[in-house]
Amino acid sequence: MRGLAHWEELRSGDSGELILAVDTPPRGPAPSDFRELIPLLDTRHTVWRATESDRTHPRGTCLDEYIAPWTDEVRAAGLRVRAVLGYGVGGIFAGAIADGVGRDQGRTPEVLLFDPELVDSGTVVDEFRRLVSTVSHSLTGRALERLERESAALLADAGADDDAGALAIGLHGVLSQAIGDEPERVGSVAGMAGQALGLATARLSSLAIADAVNVVPLWSAGTALCSSSPDSGLNRTRSVLLLPDAALVGREILFEDRHAEVLRSTTVARMASELLGSSDA
Repeated sequence: MRGLAHWEELRSGDSGELILAVDTPPRGPAPSDFRELIPLLDTRHTVWRATESDRTHPRGTCLDEYIAPWTDEVRAAGLRVRAVLGYGVGGIFAGAIADGVGRDQGRTPEVLLFDPELVDSGTVVDEFRRLVSTVSHSLTGRALERLERESAALLADAGADDDAGALAIGLHGVLSQAIGDEPERVGSVAGMAGQALGLATARLSSLAIADAVNVVPLWSAGTALCSSSPDSGLNRTRSVLLLPDAALVGREILFEDRHAEVLRSTTVARMASELLGSSDA
């Protein structure tokens, strides 16, 4: 479908139904996304992937307000949503989008999660450092010095059990203030550099919003396809929460694949296709 503003079509099907895929916000230096998995699926359904938001939201933003651009576009298309896929932290928003779509169409789509995880302070710290490495060349002098000094103070105090949302908001504020120190410099930055600055602040605000979400009702009927990596997915979340037996999803299916391989695995794709019922559709 042409003219999509908040989704990109990865696959065109003939079933008249949609599968939505949400892998934003990404995590890691070279994160996987659903563009790797979707070609491996056996499905007759059209697949849309959510594009990353470049809007910055204050903490406390209503979840429905945050996901509205995605759900509104789905509603306008008039297509029935069969399932919503989520990857990593994106699984939080996938669950919320499925809930919102379900209210519109009278039936909640199936929720299928790939190595889903909650936001923790480590996630925020790692992402902030990657963002700074991306945007630091766009800042000079006083702005860069202030960014390094104030972020170092926040990062030094960050612990595994800290409020990840508050940390994201704090780091977002530091980055925004540093940018504001040199408006002439930032205003002269064109193209990709300027976009990177906007995306950095938007991504931190997304992490803060995701941290505030209660995933239990959103994931309770979902199925998680989990890797063997101890530092990713539900393994990571349970370790951070110190709750090794926490029931966070309705059903878990474990794979030997590592986190980086989950969306590239033919074994995982085969199971996902079976769960989606694509072969019988």
